Amino acid sequence: TFSSDVAEAVAAAFIASNKGVVENVSNYASVDFNVKTSSADASAAGVVARLESANAKVLGCKNYGKVTLSGVLSNRAGIAGVVGTSLMAGALVENCHNYAAVEYSRKNEKELSLAGVLARAQASSTVKNCTNEGAVSYTYSEAASGSYLHIAGVAGASYDNSEILDCVNKGKVSSCIKNTLRLGGIVATLNQGGKIIGCTNSGSLDFVQGELSSKVWFAIGGVVGFEEKAEKGRTHEISSCKNEAPINVTLAHSNNTHKNRIAVGGILGLSCSDISLQNNSNSGNLTVKNTGKTDVYCGGVLGFYRQANVLKTSSNVNRANVSLEAQNGAAGGVFGNVSTAVEKLEGDTNFGSVSFGEDNRKSGSIAGLTSAALKSCKVGGSVNGTVLNAENFSLYIQGTDSKGSHSECVFTTK
Repeated sequence: TFSSDVAEAVAAAFIASNKGVVENVSNYASVDFNVKTSSADASAAGVVARLESANAKVLGCKNYGKVTLSGVLSNRAGIAGVVGTSLMAGALVENCHNYAAVEYSRKNEKELSLAGVLARAQASSTVKNCTNEGAVSYTYSEAASGSYLHIAGVAGASYDNSEILDCVNKGKVSSCIKNTLRLGGIVATLNQGGKIIGCTNSGSLDFVQGELSSKVWFAIGGVVGFEEKAEKGRTHEISSCKNEAPINVTLAHSNNTHKNRIAVGGILGLSCSDISLQNNSNSGNLTVKNTGKTDVYCGGVLGFYRQANVLKTSSNVNRANVSLEAQNGAAGGVFGNVSTAVEKLEGDTNFGSVSFGEDNRKSGSIAGLTSAALKSCKVGGSVNGTVLNAENFSLYIQGTDSKGSHSECVFTTK
C-alpha cells in the first residue's frame, strides 16, 4: 500500500520513475495507491509508474497484482497493470503482459486513464506485442462536471503520434460513469496523431447506466472508443485490427446538449477528424438500448463520424449483428452515421443483421445514415428482419433518409 501528499504522485511495485531499461520483471504484489492531495497528477502501476526518458524501455515484464487508486483527485491520473504513464518520445513498452484487475471506484474529478498495460501514451511512445487479460473497470457512477474517463484493455489514451502495434486484449472493460466516457477494447482515446495496427480485442465491453450528464461525450468502440484532433504531420490510422467480443450498452439518456451524442462501433465509436480505417473486421455483436430521447448511432465498424474532415475507409468487414433499441438514432452494418459529404467510403462489407426501427429510414446494411457516397460496397445480411438477396439488396444499402449516393455496390453472402 502506497500513499502520497505531494503535487505529482507516483507509485509502482518496482519503479516509480524509469529513465532506463526494465526487462523481464514480474510483479505479484497488489498496488493500492492512496493519493492524499486534491492537486495530484498521479500514476500507479504494477511495474513502472512513469517513463521519463526517450531511452526508457519496459520489456518482457508481467503483472499479476491488482492495481487500484483511491483518494481525492482533481487533476490528471493514470492507472494500469504494467506502466502508468509514458511521457517522452521514443519510450517503448514491448512484450509486456497484465493478468490482474485494474480498477477505480472513487469519484472522478478531472481526467482519468485506466488500462491493462499502459494508462497514457504521450509524445510518440510505442506499445508493441503486449497483452491484457485482467478486467479493467470504473465502478463509481458519479463524476464532476467537466471530467472525462479513458478506459481500455491495452492503453487508456494514445497521444502525440504514439503507436499501439500488434496488441491483444482479453479482459472485460466496463464502466457506469455518468459523465464523459471514452471506452475501447484496445485504446479509449486516439488524439493528435497515432496508429493502431494489427490489434485484436476479445474482451467484452459493457456499460449500464440510467440518465447521463447533460453535456456528455459518450463513445465506445471494440478497438478504439474516440478519435479527435488529427492534423498535418499527426494523422490517424486504424488498420488490420479485429474486434471479436460483444459490446453491450444500456442507458436511459434524454437530456444531452452536446452535438457528439452517443456513439458505439465495432471498431471505432466516435470519430471527429482525419482518419484512415482499412482492413479491419468486427465479429462481436452490438446490443445497444436507450430508453431516453438522445440520438444513438451504432455501426458494425464505425458508430458516428461527425465533422467534415477526411474519413477514408476500405476493405472493412462486419460479420456481427447490430441491434439498436432507441427512440432516435441510426444503425448500420458498417456505419451508423456519417454526417458529412466529403468522406471517401469504398469497398466495405457487411454480412451481419441490422435492427433499428420498423422501417429502414435510418437503418441499412452498409450505413444507417450517410451524407457521403458509398462505392463498391459488398452488401449482405439482413435489415430489420428482411433477408437481403440479389433482387432486393439495393433497397437496403443505406437508410432511406440518407443524403449520400451509392454506386458499384454488389450483393454478397458468407
